[in-house]
Amino acid sequence: MPKHAWRKMRTKLTVTVCYFLLFLGILLPVSVGSTDEISAKKVLVVHSYHPQYEWVSTISRGIKRVFEQAKNVQVETFYMDTKIKTSEEWKIESGRQARKIISDWNPDVVITVDDNAQEYVGKYYAGKERPKIVFCGVNNKPEKYGYPSSNITGILEHPHIKETLALLTRVIPAVKKIAVISDNSSTSVGAVEYIKDQHQILDKKTVTYDMPATFSQWKSCITSYQKKADVVLVYMYHTIKQKSKQESMPPRQVMEWTVANCSIPIAGFFNFTIDDGALLGVVESGIEQGREAAIVAMGLLEGKDIKQFPIKTAKKGIVMFNKQTADRLNIHVSDELKKQIDIMAGE
Repeated sequence: MPKHAWRKMRTKLTVTVCYFLLFLGILLPVSVGSTDEISAKKVLVVHSYHPQYEWVSTISRGIKRVFEQAKNVQVETFYMDTKIKTSEEWKIESGRQARKIISDWNPDVVITVDDNAQEYVGKYYAGKERPKIVFCGVNNKPEKYGYPSSNITGILEHPHIKETLALLTRVIPAVKKIAVISDNSSTSVGAVEYIKDQHQILDKKTVTYDMPATFSQWKSCITSYQKKADVVLVYMYHTIKQKSKQESMPPRQVMEWTVANCSIPIAGFFNFTIDDGALLGVVESGIEQGREAAIVAMGLLEGKDIKQFPIKTAKKGIVMFNKQTADRLNIHVSDELKKQIDIMAGE
């Protein structure tokens, strides 16, 4: 058979096989980088949540910034989607799917993002020779997952509680009594425990910590705070459900009700919380989480020893304010403070 005829047949066969695999649904869901080199190093990113979630998209941008200039590195992404689908059965199944991809594709490094990716994927590989794992966005203590180990390191995520309360005190000096609320998710458990540890050294009194599961419970908590707290600290509200419903509500809907029914200021720890109507916060940077994890992953791909990358905590906080909410609450922001605000929402 002539060479050109064989090449044509081989190309047609390859295309046919790819369409067949796509039909079966076993190709990786999303690619954030690729290469045609057969010898490419392989990185799999396992996100705990869905791609439309802003925290996920910012982490992905941070990862992409590191790898987009890399040669011979193929990066694929798998989304566990455990913030909308929160049942234990789904978490187990999505973790199984991710582990199957790891088994079939055999990546050199896996970046596991947020706590569910550690619980249902990452911890299964602790102490193994392959793959090396770099985690980020983790709120719980890493020991819960058997980290660190000979093949696992990463970046912890903690709310900027001290910085947020210091910012709040500059704006409203009389604030003393705090209510802390978050949804009842694995991410929230570690974050709320961290807040409990940190607030004790501050000149504030926390009157309650609540982690409701349903919207009716959430509304009841917010209503009760109006008489017993000066401010509400909202951590997460993305797994709140209507009673008897299996899937989580749209989070913006939860915050819209909260803002409309809260006469005291709300502070938050993520940019979407301030965008959704909270007054202020020193918010966490998903881009920093993704970038730092990708830098470690690149180092491992280059042959560096994982001992050169001990577990660390992300440091950068972004000062964020919502002008529309400040105007509604008749809160004045000084010119001096305005110069220190990184993002002014609600303008």
